[in-house]
Amino acid sequence: MTDPSKTTVASEPEPVRPPFLPDRVYDILKYTAIYAISPLVVFTGALGTIWNIGWMQPVSLTIAAIGTLLAGLLGYSTAMHGPQ
Repeated sequence: MTDPSKTTVASEPEPVRPPFLPDRVYDILKYTAIYAISPLVVFTGALGTIWNIGWMQPVSLTIAAIGTLLAGLLGYSTAMHGPQ
């Protein structure tokens, strides 16, 4: 016999949250961050040093800041919704 005091109620599954970034957008941003932004920062910094171009340092730092923002958005998306 089953004990009626030990009956379990099926819990409803948690609602699925929509992804912060769609898969396609995530993939494009990820590859842009990995294969474009980081090398571009090094390239612009090196050219500025080699050719003594004073305004290349702000350009390099701006590109690096954009890359950092992008990495933060990708990290948030992954942390909140699992790896894409």
